[in-house]
Amino acid sequence: MGTNNLAASSPTVPRSVEEHAQQITVLLSKDRLFSSSRNKSFLGSGAIIGKTGNTYYILTAEHTIPNLSVEEYQVTTYDKKQHKIDKILKAPGELDLAVLSFTSKENYKVASIGDSNQVESGSEIYLSGWRGLPASGEEQQYLVNAGTVANPLNILLGEHLLVLA
Repeated sequence: MGTNNLAASSPTVPRSVEEHAQQITVLLSKDRLFSSSRNKSFLGSGAIIGKTGNTYYILTAEHTIPNLSVEEYQVTTYDKKQHKIDKILKAPGELDLAVLSFTSKENYKVASIGDSNQVESGSEIYLSGWRGLPASGEEQQYLVNAGTVANPLNILLGEHLLVLA
């Protein structure tokens, strides 16, 4: 996509983390698939968290996809390939989370899911995604930043414990 620029990441992010984050982070957009960037609405970022066969699963914030109609959304992977979203699943309750799926024969990396028992205040974390909104005239920029967990919030989601940091 022509409007995406790679921006310098935080100097405290190891190069290996930056490269891995770039490969598992996707850009979500709306409007016409394969149209020019001027006809797209950039909605946010997500992370590839799973794969079954040729189906990939993306975790994102639900507010990035306000209309749960799959026909409107696509995902752009690090190799700048666009994929139509196949399915959208909203997290139960009030959680601002959704899982999206897309199909591809490409071999994309998948994020490792960590042990929530090891997350505590002061734990080092990394954040990756795009910033900048076309409506503001700002170009989309991919960023990776380092941070620390302040007060982790543990939420039981079905049989899984989700840690929001």
